[in-house]
This record gives sequence, C-alpha cells and structure tokens, in this order.
Amino acid sequence: MHSNTDSSNNYQHSHPESNTISNKSIDEKNLPSSTEIIAQSTENTLPEELSPTIASPKRHSTASSSFYEPYSVFSKNEKMVIVLIASISCFFSPFSANIYFPALTLIQEDMHITERMVSTTVTVYMILQGISPSFWGSLADSWGRRPVYISTFMIYTLACIGLAHTENYATLLSLRMLQAFGTSSAVAVGAGTIGDIASPIERGGYMGIYTMGSMLGSCLGPPLGGLLSYQLGWRWVFWVLAIMALGLWIVQIFCLPETLRSLVGNGTGYANPTPIQYWRHKKNQNKKNKTDQRQGIEEEMIEGSTASTKSNQLSDQSCLSLSSDTTAGNHSNSNKEIDEKQTYVSNSDSGILKPDCMDDLKINRQTQSDKKQWKFPNPFQSLTYLKEKDVAALLIYNSMQYASLYCVLTSLTSLFSDIYKLNVFQIGLCFLSGGLGATIGSFTSGKVLNWRFKKISNQMNLSEEYAKRAKIDPEFPIEKARMEITWIWGIIFNIFMIVYGWCLQQRVHIAIPLVINFILSYNSTCILNACNTLLVDCFPKNSAAIIAANNLTRCLLGAGAVMIVEPAISKLGVGWFFTMISLILFVSRISIVILLKFGPKWRLERLKRQQEAST
Repeated sequence: MHSNTDSSNNYQHSHPESNTISNKSIDEKNLPSSTEIIAQSTENTLPEELSPTIASPKRHSTASSSFYEPYSVFSKNEKMVIVLIASISCFFSPFSANIYFPALTLIQEDMHITERMVSTTVTVYMILQGISPSFWGSLADSWGRRPVYISTFMIYTLACIGLAHTENYATLLSLRMLQAFGTSSAVAVGAGTIGDIASPIERGGYMGIYTMGSMLGSCLGPPLGGLLSYQLGWRWVFWVLAIMALGLWIVQIFCLPETLRSLVGNGTGYANPTPIQYWRHKKNQNKKNKTDQRQGIEEEMIEGSTASTKSNQLSDQSCLSLSSDTTAGNHSNSNKEIDEKQTYVSNSDSGILKPDCMDDLKINRQTQSDKKQWKFPNPFQSLTYLKEKDVAALLIYNSMQYASLYCVLTSLTSLFSDIYKLNVFQIGLCFLSGGLGATIGSFTSGKVLNWRFKKISNQMNLSEEYAKRAKIDPEFPIEKARMEITWIWGIIFNIFMIVYGWCLQQRVHIAIPLVINFILSYNSTCILNACNTLLVDCFPKNSAAIIAANNLTRCLLGAGAVMIVEPAISKLGVGWFFTMISLILFVSRISIVILLKFGPKWRLERLKRQQEAST
C-alpha cells in the first residue's frame, strides 16, 4: 500500500497535468452548468410573458427574497421623475388639440377660409392623433423609449414654430398633421415607460400619475387657448406650445434614461444613454483600461523576472526539463481557471450573476440587442392585438367609456354658451371642474389599484417583497385585481350622466352641472386608468404597442361620437340624448363581465401559444 502511494505521488510530480485535471473534475461538480449560467443571464431577454414565474406564487412566498433581482434598480425618486416626464409628454397631445379650439374663428377670418376648411384642420389632427401611436409604439418597443421621445418632440417643436409663421391654408393643414404625428407618440410610449420601471404591485399608482397628464391637457387647453387668442392673437397659441415643448425636449435629453427592458433590463444595462450616463460610462471605461494596462505591465515584469531566474537555474538542463517547466505553467493556468470559477460560485449565492464573470454572455446579449434594436418595426403590430378575445373585450369597455366622456366634453362649449350665455373665455374656465376631477381621480384610482393588488396577493399568500420584484404569475387573477372595482365607478358615471343631461334640459344653476362634470371626469378617469394598467400588465414587453391599439380604437370611436352629438341633441333634446348615451354605455359594460369570467382562461391560452411558438 505504501509503495502504491509513493508511486502515485511520483507520478503526480512527473505528470502535474493529471493532478490539475483531477482537481478540476472535482471542483466542477460544485460549479453551475453552462446551461444554468446562460439561462440566468438571459432571463431578461426572454419574453416577459414567458418568464420563469409560472410556478405558483405560494411556492415563492417562502423563498429567500435575495434570489430575485429587483424589477427595477431605479429609486423611488428616480421613478417619480421618469413618470412625471412621461405624464407631461402625454399632456401635449390633448392639450394641443384643445388649446386650438378657441382660435378657430380668428384663424378663419385671418386666412379668409370657410368654416368647413378650418374644421378640417381639427379632423386631420384627430385622425393622426389616433393612428400615429401605432407607428411610434412599435418603434419604441424595438429601438427604445428615449430615441422616440427625443425625435418626436423635436418634430413637434418644429411644427409649432412653423404653424406660428404660416400664412396659407395648405401649410396650416400640413403642419397640423405633422404636429399630431409628433406629439401623439407620448400616448403609447409613456405607458410603455411605466411598464418598464414599475412592478405590478406599484404600477397602478404610477399609471394614475401618467393618466393625469392627458386628462389635464384636455381641460386646461380651452381656457389657456381662449386667453392667448383674444389677448395676444392666435399665433401665440403655437409660440407658447413651441416654448413649452422645447423646455420639455431639453429635460428629456438630459434627465430621461432609457427604460426598455429588452435593451437595459431592470435599468442596469447601457443603451441610448443620457449625456451624464455617457460621460460616466466613458470615465469608467478609461479607468478600467488604465487598470488593465497597469496590471498587464506588472504581470509582464513578474513573468520576465521569473523567466530570467528560471533561465539561470535551468541553463544546464536538457530539453526534457524545459518541457516539464512548460507543463507546470499549464498547471498554474488551470488552477487559475478553477480559482476564477470558485470565485464565481461564491459570488453567486444570491442567484444573481456577477457582471465580471459573464463577459462573454454580456457580449452575446449586447449583440442580440443591437440586432433587435436596428430591426425596423412593424407599424401595424398594434392591430394584431385586436384579435385577442380578452383585449377586444377590454377595448370595447374602455372605448365606450372614453367616447361617452368625450360627448360631455365636446358638447360643453355649445351647451353652456346657449344655456348660460357665456363667452369663450368663461366657457374655457368651466373645463377646470372636469380637470380637477380628472386630477384627483388619477391619484386616488392609482392608490385603489395598488391596494386591490396587495389585497389579492395576501389572499394568495404572495409576499409583498416577491410581488415587488417578480413578474405577474400567470395564475394570478390580474383581471379581478384591476377591473372588478370599476363596476362602482361605472354605475356612478351612468347615473350622473343622466342627471347631467336633465339638469341642462331644465336650465338649473350653473354650479350643479359643473359639480356633476367633476364627478363624471373623476369616475371616468378611474376607469380609464384601470384599463390602461391591465393592458400593460398583460403585455409588459409590448406595452407601447398595446396602448397604441387602445388609443386607436378609443379615438376612432370618440371621433364618431363627436359627429353625432350636435344633430342628436337637436333632435332628441339634451336630457334624452345623455340618457340614451348612458343606456348604451351600460349595455356595453357586459364586456367587462365577460372579461372577468373568461379573461384568465384566454390569457393562459395566449401564454401557452407563445410558449409553443418560442420552442
């Protein structure tokens, strides 16, 4: 036995590579496999609907929270800044449409055109406002949010400057189309931005802040437009828009980071940088290059010193000894490999891959991201979502609600002018009641949606820490969490819409319809916010495109509703018109009953199809 041991030791001294292989084979048993490494590192590159959260949330509730990467690395304050920029960007689309209305008569007189011609400038704006987000949403889901924000607001700013200088009708019509094409991008891209940075448990609150921007734009536009038009002239409407947009454009350039998860993951990636991010990245790269260069010089000096010593010691040895030294060098390199892998294992206890150990995988992911980034998007992608049953049911519910509210808003000018004999500026001030209701509704609905999500999470034994970090589990009843409570808001809206019509019919004191306008705007905003949040929940990876589909359907239905308001009121009367609209809206709410009953089943079927298509 002793002789065998000595023989073995002698063999290892004469064949050091065997010892290396033996140690390597033993250590590799405790190392993660290459498949596991790649799976972990590319988790964020998979479709979010197919992410490994299929397991029941109950199984995750007791798991160590350190295993999961945070959904977003942005702090609460950073998220708020991003959401506010998105909300203000979304503010411009409806604001530009409504601030224009008080100036129509002045533009008609100044350019010597007919009423029909000036109304056409409103129509083309609404058409582009509905269609454009479908293009920009697909672009933002491929190239990133930041390039779309910056490029579209540059287009919008230039269009506003051109409109302030226009002298003929053809230029006015063309630039109004360009203006709508630029500003409407924020409707889709903003919702996508919220989906990028907000986990499901906090998404409702941030969506409420985002929705507030569009609602305020609709309500603040008329009074400001009336004030500017009659005090400074209609051209100052566009000068003010250009100045405001230019200020926001500068903020977007310097303060709005890229959030698209397929490019930057949870915010740790580097793509479409801000100037500050670029400067920091460049500084870190230079620092890393200097460190690598210094280490390389030190290693060369050490290797040179070692080689000189060995050369003096082995000058009288044979070629066989020289070969043995070379083998020993290989042994040292192999041990270095093992040490690096052991370091990786010790650093991977949290389940999160360390960047320094995954250079090759990061390069591969960056290459894939670059290919995806420059692939031209399908501008009609948003239309493909209309064939999904749960999406169709939700869009019917959302679009009918939006169209009903638009009937109230668009008829306010003519009705209040006729009944209460108000001028344009006074009528503009009447929109403030609806704006206040929309603002409060945006905040409160977000809080309610977050509360509902937490309540159902607790019922399913899903820890709050997991809910903050993980994507939505396919078995989680997200439709119930978001839409069940909208019944309360919907019934209140239907009742007060009927009351609103008959109050105007009876010519009651103006304070009453203004208070009702506040209630209608509040409840409608709550419903619209819930619908938008659910759409982002169901399609987090393509949130901009799905919101574009939502915008397209509701704008088209809203435009159709606007066309029938005046003739229907003339024929039926104010009271019966709003009663009819309320009843039609109530019947359409059956779509939400269908969604709550069959939506989870349809959503799981869609996820299954996507899984099969990806394999």
